[in-house]
Amino acid sequence: MHPFRVSPGESLPVEDNSVTLVQAATALHWFDHEQFYRECDRVLVPGGVIAAFNYKLDIEVIKHPNSNELHRIFSEIPYESRKRLDGQYMEVSSTISDSLRCLMTAAFVKHYVNSCEENKKWWQDCHTRLMEAYGTDDPGAPLIYQLEVFMLLGQKPK
Repeated sequence: MHPFRVSPGESLPVEDNSVTLVQAATALHWFDHEQFYRECDRVLVPGGVIAAFNYKLDIEVIKHPNSNELHRIFSEIPYESRKRLDGQYMEVSSTISDSLRCLMTAAFVKHYVNSCEENKKWWQDCHTRLMEAYGTDDPGAPLIYQLEVFMLLGQKPK
């Protein structure tokens, strides 16, 4: 049995051609995709599998002559034997405050909220409006929501 290891996706701490499975769960959007897939190709044995699942963040590059290729890099594993599974949902049990904290980890949300005082106030108002709509004054009140997710599977050629 091979050990389970956690590491940065662009620098896997294993020998060349030594791994049967590389799994990335809810982290793919943070990776340098080209570097990650090169690293997977280095460490996977022939026939080894990449399994990545992530929140659905459709990134579509527009107004560029290589739009189709750029979209492929963001949305597919670069092996001929691959599959993408969409339309799946993940249920998240959280609280009102933790849900907003989670949203704030997205760089574009953080940038927008912190870009001016008006946006900071709007973000604070979101917290208040959520609690009012939920019917509570407890920011730690439980909140269950769902996120659309997708899975990418790819097999290195044998």
